[in-house]
Amino acid sequence: MMNIETTVNIAAEAVSRLDRASTALGIPRSRVIVSLLRRLVRLGGVEARICASVRYQRAVPGGEWACVHLCLRDDEYEWIVDMRKLFKVSVSGIVAMAIERYLDDLVSGVGGSSADNYLLRNYLLAKEYVGEVICWKLYWGFPPPEALIAAGAGCAATSS
Repeated sequence: MMNIETTVNIAAEAVSRLDRASTALGIPRSRVIVSLLRRLVRLGGVEARICASVRYQRAVPGGEWACVHLCLRDDEYEWIVDMRKLFKVSVSGIVAMAIERYLDDLVSGVGGSSADNYLLRNYLLAKEYVGEVICWKLYWGFPPPEALIAAGAGCAATSS
């Protein structure tokens, strides 16, 4: 496993909230963000869309923006890029949405533990042919054993 560094741009006020949460939970900002994104996906906070352009955050008149540096495991990075593709929302927009909807619950402990540093645990990309059609399957978590067998050598998997 390797770490991938990237950035998101979100409202300065959201960064302040994120920093307070990071301190209160005793975990780095990147871990807080991954926890929030996990909740967003698990709780159905955003739905997949097709044939649409990517949506970006709305500009807030007079609002200040801040660049947040993230250090993600490679499987987490791929998972977040998948979210952008499937949900048609910029990564910064997804992060801002998750902060707005779930940060208070995360800090207060509503909806589960916040201390798990390995929330994704496994990522699998499998290529399968169905006749002349190429099917790509994304597994966010532990896939069933038959998926691993079917994926064979045409997969890229990481696990922790």
